[in-house]
Amino acid sequence: MVDKHLRIVLIGPSRDPAKEVAVAGQSTACYGLLSSQLSDYVDWIIVDTTIESLTPPLLHRRFFSAAKRMATYLGIILKGKLDGVLIFTSWGYSLLEKGIMVFIARLFGKRVIFNPRSGLILNDFEKSRFMRWFIPSVLCQCNIVMCQSQSWKQFYQSISGLPHDHFAVIPNWIDLEPFLHIPTQRQKGDDRVSILFLGRIERNKGIFVLAEAIQMFYEDFQNCRFIICGMGSELGAFKEKIADLALSHLFEFRGWVTGSKKIKALQDADIFVIPSYREGLPNSLLEAMASELAIVASATGGILDVLDDSMGILIQPGDAEALGRAIVELSKNAELRGQFGQRARSYVLENHDINKIWPRLLNMLQANREK
Repeated sequence: MVDKHLRIVLIGPSRDPAKEVAVAGQSTACYGLLSSQLSDYVDWIIVDTTIESLTPPLLHRRFFSAAKRMATYLGIILKGKLDGVLIFTSWGYSLLEKGIMVFIARLFGKRVIFNPRSGLILNDFEKSRFMRWFIPSVLCQCNIVMCQSQSWKQFYQSISGLPHDHFAVIPNWIDLEPFLHIPTQRQKGDDRVSILFLGRIERNKGIFVLAEAIQMFYEDFQNCRFIICGMGSELGAFKEKIADLALSHLFEFRGWVTGSKKIKALQDADIFVIPSYREGLPNSLLEAMASELAIVASATGGILDVLDDSMGILIQPGDAEALGRAIVELSKNAELRGQFGQRARSYVLENHDINKIWPRLLNMLQANREK
């Protein structure tokens, strides 16, 4: 496809997510690129931004880590010719750090592809006057803003006023191979319907709304179990909440799962629930769809670009009653769960397979090669 390897700086969490405790969707995305055939055409220069722990470290530690990364990054930028800089970012301090990296790259005439990947960027934009200036300024400095979905492209275009060709919609990618080995007919040791939550235990992920939903429909959930895979700053408070509601016996906590433990959780589940207030386009959703699970998800962010009522049930963020009704409906209808799961897997196979997406990424990187 190309006459020589591209030299691309990759800024993002790049360690193997199966071997890390502190991982998120960006880790899966970055490591997926490094492990794909794209690496046959790209010489990656990596600035790893893997977080130290699932709970945010103290501010001075974050500053120290960011300063070390910035020094490394400056050395790379000054050292030699590059064909581009690919920057993955989350929200908050991550967005601030990566935005500064964008400005530095442009100051030295480097081509920049910027990939924002968090629904909470909306919170930054809405709640901070500084961010309402900073985010559009960063977008304007990039050569390409890589968006997770069409709706995110529309948002970033609306706040920046940039033309259509400044943006590229590249949907999230996953390596489908591990998930396709999960049996479509679940083999379990009991007849309980299992509902899986996989993510950080934080209020913005809607985990407390899930507790309220279970309380509302308590009698309907006597033949169910809720598998919680995740860690976070609100884990203790959540356990106290379900204890106060006398719901603890319905829950099974497995901690943060990666690799084979994640596959086991997906295999054990019948329904996947993602009741977040805001999301970018969560990889966990794609993994659940690839695992042929029926989905109940909040109608927010890039979820709306992926999931429709032929593959799952969408509810409004924060609506505990709707969440409860949706889970009850699916828990009592195995046929509907199967139909949703089959359609969801087919969709992910067609639209989110890394083997289909990496050539699009290569074309985008080639288009942004330094002359």
